[in-house]
Amino acid sequence: MKKWIASIAVLLAVTTLTSCQLLLPDLSDYPSFSWGDFYEESSSKPWGKPDSSSNGSTSDSSSSSSSTSSNAGTSSDAEEEVNELTFTKKQFGNYLKKDGPLTQEGLPSLGSPKMLIIPINLSAKNATASTLKDIQTAFCGTSAETGWESVESYYKKSSYGKLDLDCDVMQSWFTPKYSASYYNAYYDEYTGADGSTLILREALAYYESKLDLTEYDYDKDGYIDSVWLIYNCPVDYISDDSIYWAFMNWEYDDRKYDGVKAYNYAFAGTDFMYEELDPYASKPIKVNAHTYIHETGHLMGLDDYYDYDEKTGPSGGTYCADMMDDSIGDHGVISKMLLGWVTPTIVTGSGVGEYTLSSFTKTGEFLLISDHEITSIYDEYFLVEFYTNEGLNENDRPILDDAYEVAKGIRIMHVDARIYYNKEGKVDVNPGDAYTTGFLYDNSDTSKKFLDNLRADYGKEMREYLYPESLYTANGVVFGRDIWATHRYHSGTALNFRLEVKSIANGNCTVKITK
Repeated sequence: MKKWIASIAVLLAVTTLTSCQLLLPDLSDYPSFSWGDFYEESSSKPWGKPDSSSNGSTSDSSSSSSSTSSNAGTSSDAEEEVNELTFTKKQFGNYLKKDGPLTQEGLPSLGSPKMLIIPINLSAKNATASTLKDIQTAFCGTSAETGWESVESYYKKSSYGKLDLDCDVMQSWFTPKYSASYYNAYYDEYTGADGSTLILREALAYYESKLDLTEYDYDKDGYIDSVWLIYNCPVDYISDDSIYWAFMNWEYDDRKYDGVKAYNYAFAGTDFMYEELDPYASKPIKVNAHTYIHETGHLMGLDDYYDYDEKTGPSGGTYCADMMDDSIGDHGVISKMLLGWVTPTIVTGSGVGEYTLSSFTKTGEFLLISDHEITSIYDEYFLVEFYTNEGLNENDRPILDDAYEVAKGIRIMHVDARIYYNKEGKVDVNPGDAYTTGFLYDNSDTSKKFLDNLRADYGKEMREYLYPESLYTANGVVFGRDIWATHRYHSGTALNFRLEVKSIANGNCTVKITK
């Protein structure tokens, strides 16, 4: 399978890595969980595209817009009188860092947190000034300097300016006490610490006297928000037992450095900066930060969206087209929603309505549809976006297209973001053999998918990737009628809406929804 080497490694020998999840029974009847604050304001603005002041990129204010009443065609094209739908922009007060599952001590997804990046010297011949400069560029460089994006520039664009990371790259190599082979062989069965954890402890003890480590606790919760360790020995692309890969890990020791504890940290090699891009990319990259961007998503609490084991769990998923899947393109709707960057427009009522969307990657606009009232991010619903290969999608082209067939259309995702609870009814790790998450489902080996792309070309052939025909376009198939008509919520409830693309013009897409 095409997988960016940027994805987090499945290191089964390391129990503390993000790599374990149980094959769960179908718990779809488990009651939905509701968190935090939620508010709604309404106005008499006519139906259609909201003005720019209310899109996901510029404002948290709420607005409501109702469609004009119309006649809904049934599958036999008969007409009947229907009520109008309502499109209401709603701001949820809950998101991963605030009250998400298992992410309270992680990297904040809002504001300007300071992230510590430490170059680790495990190979003297590779401890060069030029490599140090490239690490600086990968985390802090401009689009021109990287040829695409750095960690800082990517997240500022992907968050619509809501996350402005301050990546503090140390300007010299830190040399640990022991050899690369020693750290690779080390593992403490009692604490779960591996060689990367030992390097983290040594590095923080060294910098404790040289830095004020409390500056890296942006939210003042007593934890260093995140630490990056960038090692210069070769990446091991073969062995699943080697630590020399790319992953996010946790430090469980209670020791403090300048009065704050370590918790989330990421570990990756310098080799990732020099990987060649996928041949479908539109231009070469000077310094490749894709791996670091993907792992930084984990530091903020996002899961992997690719399938660790295709032999277990249902088929489907994101088909590589997501930063948390194949480490390419922009973050998807659910990720940005969980990180607090975008605000959904929720479709309610019964009847017919039309709505005009702008490109999601450029504006953050999208629709949320469910069969029940949604009062929390942590629930089950469908997300509708107007996908375009623009912005952060332009170079990587997560949906493969060319000059003759441009990827532009509606993408519909079935999301089940309910949280996992243990037998005591408490939020807990969902344990297992392949992946660790705080959600009820993942995209690897659970009985249902956390995130599933209901592609327009499903069933035509077995496809690993997405193509322009995978999107819903004008004069194409109608979702819920021509395709996916028998699709159900995980609770067993039948699909409760149809969606037809009426037009794509002038950078916008108008959809007709029938409920």
